Amino acid sequence: MPDTLPFELHFLRPLWLLALIPVAAIVILIAFRRRPESQWGDVIAPNLLKHLLVKPDHRWRVDPLYLVASGLVIGIVALSGPTWRRELPPFVEDKAPLMIALSVAPSMNESDVAPTRLERAKQKVRDLLEARAGARTGLIAYSGTAHLVMPMTDDRAVIEPFLAALTPTLMPVQGNNAAAATALAANLMTKESVAGTILLVADSVSDEAAVRRAAGRNNVLILGTTSPEQQQGLPTNAVRLSVDGSDIRSLERRIETSYQSAQSAAFGARWRDEGYWLLLPVALLGLLWFRRGVTVAWVVAFIVLQLPVPASAADAPWFRTLWLTLSRDESHSIAATTPKRSGFSTTRCGGASRPTVRLIFSLRLKASER
Repeated sequence: MPDTLPFELHFLRPLWLLALIPVAAIVILIAFRRRPESQWGDVIAPNLLKHLLVKPDHRWRVDPLYLVASGLVIGIVALSGPTWRRELPPFVEDKAPLMIALSVAPSMNESDVAPTRLERAKQKVRDLLEARAGARTGLIAYSGTAHLVMPMTDDRAVIEPFLAALTPTLMPVQGNNAAAATALAANLMTKESVAGTILLVADSVSDEAAVRRAAGRNNVLILGTTSPEQQQGLPTNAVRLSVDGSDIRSLERRIETSYQSAQSAAFGARWRDEGYWLLLPVALLGLLWFRRGVTVAWVVAFIVLQLPVPASAADAPWFRTLWLTLSRDESHSIAATTPKRSGFSTTRCGGASRPTVRLIFSLRLKASER
């Protein structure tokens, strides 16, 4: 369909994009808290901290923070429903109805196309029926008058015997009345829910304007059966015979394009959700999740973030101590129970007692003396 222009890119559920705001806020907050200045700024004096920090080598590594953030961003964009093309609703018939009007005029017996124009036309009709297997197709034969050979059917095996028996001698009136064949085909297709296609297979069309008028709402295609040197009597947009099957492919494209346009006008086409294409980059990012330490670090971080902040170190949940060393755990307990005195003073920070650098140093000194 022609509704695939780049500037038509939009989102079916744009409110999902608002979820990018908390993702950006959380990433900025975590990145700020991971800075050494933020972690040690309330423990070590700022004028000393800048001399104590050791910056690691800047080498490339997969940062779990940006890994998860990238996956969230891509997932949110996928949920917002990016789209740029339309599709027909489900359960709508996907094969166009086609009525073939085959000319069996005496001129179709000429042999400028081997073996004859009529036999080559029959071969092309068979090829088209095979390419459209399962689609409803009818057949009309015309010369001076038009006659129904086979009504609409999806069984091409029923059409082929009648197609093979058509000869100019069967027609009661000789001539080339393409307008009458078109009018008969249009009348037979009035019961169709949407417009179909009428295919004229002939060596000439005398009055193209009359043919278009007789077709009504239906699309008209013409397959010329003459040699490339003899193109008189055919409109410029007619499909020419070929030996490689390109003529059949061209007819199929035109038939389906016309039918899809008719269905869009009758049933309405909806925008196709293309968000599933973003599952591939999300899956590729998920492979990096299995790197050593990435999963454990984010599971622990998720558990810790779900916990309420305790009023003191003694109120911390039991499993938070699992991630502390023994000396660190002891320092929290001593800081919560020891009053202020020289050498073991504590500082108040946000209403919770925390050991100073001097206290931690004293604890580690005593542990080494043991």
